[in-house]
Amino acid sequence: MSVEVVRIAEDDVEKLRAIRLEALNAHPEAFSADPDYEGARPIELWREAIAKRAWFAAVEGGEWLGIAAFSRETYSKKIAHMGSLGAMYVRAKARGKGVGDALIEAVLEEAAKDVEQITLTVNAENKPAIALYERHGFRAYGRSPRSLKTGGKYYDEIAMSRAVSPAD
Repeated sequence: MSVEVVRIAEDDVEKLRAIRLEALNAHPEAFSADPDYEGARPIELWREAIAKRAWFAAVEGGEWLGIAAFSRETYSKKIAHMGSLGAMYVRAKARGKGVGDALIEAVLEEAAKDVEQITLTVNAENKPAIALYERHGFRAYGRSPRSLKTGGKYYDEIAMSRAVSPAD
C-alpha cells in the first residue's frame, strides 16, 4: 500500500466533512462528537475547523483512507505546551496496513514543532487503537468511566499521553 499523508486544506472541506461524518456514523462509540450535530453544521464552520487545527488525510490514488487532527491548547500559557491528537479514523479496508501509523507520525511531527506533550482519549474497548497508540509511545494515565453513552450503552475512555519534545 502506497499511502501519502497530506495536510488538509480549506479546499478539501467537502472531503473532510464526508469522511468525518462517515466515522461518526460508523463508530459512534469512538467519538464524543454527534453525527447529527456535525452534519447540520454550515460548511463555513467546517472551514473554520480546518483553519484552527492541523488536519491530515492518508491518501492512496486520490482516495482518502483516513484522517487525524492535531490541536494545540492556546487559551492559557500554563497549558500552551500541551497538544492533542483527535478525530482519528481509518476506513475499515485500510486498517492493519500502516495507515494509522502514517497518520500518527504526521501528527507527531506537527506536534513537535509547537508542544512538548500530546494527549488523546480512546474507547477502552478499542484494543487495536490502544495498541496502535502504544506502538507510538503513548501511555495510559487515566480512565474515565462511562465517558460516552450511545445506543443505551456506556463506554469508558482511556486517556493517553506522550512527550514529543524535550522540556525547556
